[in-house]
Amino acid sequence: MCDKHQVWLKTCMFSSCREFIFGDPCPGTSKYVEVHYTCKPAKPRPPWLLDLSATPSPDWKYKTTTSTTTSTTTTTQSTTVSTTFPTVRSSLVTNAPVTINSDRKNLLRPKRNNKRKDFITPNEVESSVDKESELNLYIDHCHPTNVRGLFWNWTRTDEMAIQPCPGGSSGFARWRCTSNAAWNLDSPDLSECQAHWITRLETRLRNGESVIKVSTDLAAVTETRSLYGGDLLITTQLMQSLAHRLRQDLFSIASQEQKETLVTELMQNIQKTASNLLDDVQEAAWNDLRPVERASAGTSLILGIEENAFLVADTVNNEKNLVDVTNNILSSVRIMQSRDARPQDFPSLDSLHMAEEAHLVVPSQSVREHGVNGAVRLVFFLYDKMDRVLPSSTNGVKFLNSKVVSAAVSKGRHIRVTQPIKLTLKH
Repeated sequence: MCDKHQVWLKTCMFSSCREFIFGDPCPGTSKYVEVHYTCKPAKPRPPWLLDLSATPSPDWKYKTTTSTTTSTTTTTQSTTVSTTFPTVRSSLVTNAPVTINSDRKNLLRPKRNNKRKDFITPNEVESSVDKESELNLYIDHCHPTNVRGLFWNWTRTDEMAIQPCPGGSSGFARWRCTSNAAWNLDSPDLSECQAHWITRLETRLRNGESVIKVSTDLAAVTETRSLYGGDLLITTQLMQSLAHRLRQDLFSIASQEQKETLVTELMQNIQKTASNLLDDVQEAAWNDLRPVERASAGTSLILGIEENAFLVADTVNNEKNLVDVTNNILSSVRIMQSRDARPQDFPSLDSLHMAEEAHLVVPSQSVREHGVNGAVRLVFFLYDKMDRVLPSSTNGVKFLNSKVVSAAVSKGRHIRVTQPIKLTLKH
């Protein structure tokens, strides 16, 4: 319907078809128009190419054609030679000789026009006005660009561009064109884009599949695939759901050894998943989220890994110090008797990954006063690359210039200590 007035033109454009043809059935709601167009060449196309459903005939092949034709015309005043030179070319069209008309003395020499043009034709004036008018139509638009595997077309200022998420995911991607004709932030909003594989993992967990199998697959997939913003939100929530599910399943398991094996294996898978989310390859996924959503995903990541660490601390009965090291996270889950508790240093060994980046010391008095039934359960974490998780300050400059370290006891995250905790950060 929009094609009526754009036939056989070198360029074509329209501001909006819905205003003139489709009307506006839903005022105030953002809409978009999908346009299919075809640029028609000056030379005719083969019949099988014009009909996309057709199959080329066997005799339609690339052909090399050579043809020579010479004709001479003589008059009493001058002699003109019209020569058709041999043409050798590979083409899908039939052979067409190229004719060059020239004087006898300048048979192959091109003519030069050294005269300066001192006037402008009316057609050139009209063409210049049309081009200027065409440019003015796009002054209040954001320019087209390719970002995150999607093509973002001309978008009017103060409007939202909406299109389906990239292949292999569901949802819609959004990007607002600001009032100064610039795209909002450096990347579009892909917080709704959720890959199909994460949906299948959620379904498997709801259907009662083993927590260990689901967490193992989650750690493997997040290590090998690039994610979108929506995947981060779902993955961090899934990390907490796995801990809650296993905590319920433990009531039906009699063997203490089996319980400790399950919670330890789940903790390793969850920490590996969380570390994968902080890798450089997933930085674009964090940029898919707006600051509020990014802070929410970061909070869910920390809560998810802490929930699994608390599950380990509450399940293990013997004195242990369970240390797990991944690329971006160092953890230590400690179970000890409260009466013999000593000052707790984290990291406990200088040889551990990132050990030189931070040092935390909990006094013995602060350790003993938080014992429950004669036992103290402590959880320590050291995070790297949390600057991409935490939102920027108001002026857009990152304010985090060190690693992030945390300490907690299993009976609560918000506690008071009678003696101060010593913390040293490298920055």
